Amino acid sequence: MGWFRSRYGWAWLATFVSLPLLVLSLPVLSSGFDYWPAQALARNVRYGDSFLFAYPLPVYLPFAPLGVLADPWPRLLAPVICVAFLGPGLWLWGARRVVLVAAMVSPVAVGVLVNSNFSTAVAVFGVGLASWAKRSGHHPLVGLGVALGLWRPANTLPVILVLLASGWRWRQLLEAVAAGALFLLPITALAFLYQPDWLATYRQIIGLYAGLAGLHWL
Repeated sequence: MGWFRSRYGWAWLATFVSLPLLVLSLPVLSSGFDYWPAQALARNVRYGDSFLFAYPLPVYLPFAPLGVLADPWPRLLAPVICVAFLGPGLWLWGARRVVLVAAMVSPVAVGVLVNSNFSTAVAVFGVGLASWAKRSGHHPLVGLGVALGLWRPANTLPVILVLLASGWRWRQLLEAVAAGALFLLPITALAFLYQPDWLATYRQIIGLYAGLAGLHWL
């Protein structure tokens, strides 16, 4: 009975109860949502030519080399890449042992892996890195973590705002901002070199998704 009273016991129980629902939805989830656009860019598909281009162009560029590989290697490597970001990200954020295992086999994590959701995995790693770096005083790594966390800004902004609003000295804050800029500026410049009008295309994509969501005022 003590096992069921612990938070770990309830976490495991919720995980195993929900996993059958995940198995039933696997055919829908397994769409290669994030690795397909990255692969497509390396194969000369124009950014914006598919509804799967849901994020800004710089998000996809680091994974575009997958498109150079012959099938089925991109599909096989995509979940491995997600694990490489998601597991260490959760560990850096503070998950240990049972909590880490439970998180990695939860429906959300399995959905990320099956769907090859690079953006979620990178964002989790980013906020985990930023949280660890803030605790340990590695301020440039806070900036890098925040930059990676911006892969999914709608989900990570609360964590990022808490990190940026707590206990900074000007020098530490400037170090973090500089490190984040050193990562974001080159990849953004590369996006403009690849497709100069990508920002206008992204605005059209945002407008399309806003319309589908009923947010016509956007």
